Amino acid sequence: MSVYTRSNARFDRRAVLGGLAALSMSRIARAADALPIPASGSLGFRIVRNGNAIGKHLLTFRQDGDTLRVEVAVDIVVTIGPIAVFRYIHRSSETLRDDVLIAADGRTNDDGKQASMTARLGPDGLQVQGSAGGNYVAPSGAMMANHWNHRELDGPMINPQGGKLLRPVVTPYPEELIALASGRNVAARRFNLSGDAKLDLWYDRTQTWAATRFVAEDGSEVLYERL
Repeated sequence: MSVYTRSNARFDRRAVLGGLAALSMSRIARAADALPIPASGSLGFRIVRNGNAIGKHLLTFRQDGDTLRVEVAVDIVVTIGPIAVFRYIHRSSETLRDDVLIAADGRTNDDGKQASMTARLGPDGLQVQGSAGGNYVAPSGAMMANHWNHRELDGPMINPQGGKLLRPVVTPYPEELIALASGRNVAARRFNLSGDAKLDLWYDRTQTWAATRFVAEDGSEVLYERL
């Protein structure tokens, strides 16, 4: 139905207002579902084990038109006195176009144990090759388990350390206050992952990754505190 006709040369105010409301709601929906890219172009965490800082997890975001590239750098060193008893180095990247994952790469040195993975979008879907996950076509909607993108909670995840496909059980919890590295508190909602992955993730009201908690293989508790 046209809101302006030759036979009735006036605006139908109800139709116009209805159209504006629909447009406004559409914009709100798009904004709410937008990828949580920090205005600064970076996102960082202090990694704490049993109360002691052991490293950092840093992400950088580069937007070029409809293409977004995210680079991840994780560096962990656990020491006893002056002696390093554990080292973890991880570098990965992912590329999205129109919010669709089209490429990813990852290399990890887990205290001497090497892992790697690549993913490329092809005619048959996202082709993944990994030292831990083998070769496969990822299910539609699969996302990298880099945690910055809350949409990963909606479907299968690809582990950037070795490329294994993960299908964890995700349990949401009510919003709560969590502490940032600065000591300031922020309201965030917790999501517990169990099964293929075992950790807690928090996302604030802007859907930005706010914190992580998991138990390491040695039984120690590891926290990510956002910088």
